[in-house]
Amino acid sequence: PQWHFTGYTVSEEQYKFINQKLPKHQFHVNLESYDNLDDGVQYDFIYSIEALIHSLDIKKTMETWSSHLAPGGIIAIIDDFVSVGTDINEEGVQAFAKSWLANSLVTPTELGAIGRKFGLEVVENRDLDAEFRIIELNYKNKAPDIRPFGGRTHQGWMGSKWRQRLTVEG
Repeated sequence: PQWHFTGYTVSEEQYKFINQKLPKHQFHVNLESYDNLDDGVQYDFIYSIEALIHSLDIKKTMETWSSHLAPGGIIAIIDDFVSVGTDINEEGVQAFAKSWLANSLVTPTELGAIGRKFGLEVVENRDLDAEFRIIELNYKNKAPDIRPFGGRTHQGWMGSKWRQRLTVEG
């Protein structure tokens, strides 16, 4: 009860869902970029799930977040990262970036270097895909090849529906 939660989204649909469909809640959501945090507000914990990859300027985002982080605060990021040695100019990577609306493709090491410029340090880096064996357990060891709409790449906002369908239907 002593915690205060604030969320940021640029999605009008998420904003409407949170404010119109969720039961009464004790958090506030801004229809605003996470690069425009409220002036003077310090956060003990910043949690970003599948959002940092959409940053138009990852350095600006990390600078903004670090400037709003209280002393001893933590930033937890759960997102898609590039594997070391991956050529981000490769066609498949570019197709992923386009379909997922990914503006910031970095490795965890690159993100750590960016964070260090703003006084942050990587405490732990976990590869959840490998750790939870997602392809093996959810997709029966076959990486999904999703080509809806006659072969065109799907938009990122459809990703969760396809993931659910693949998981449920195998």
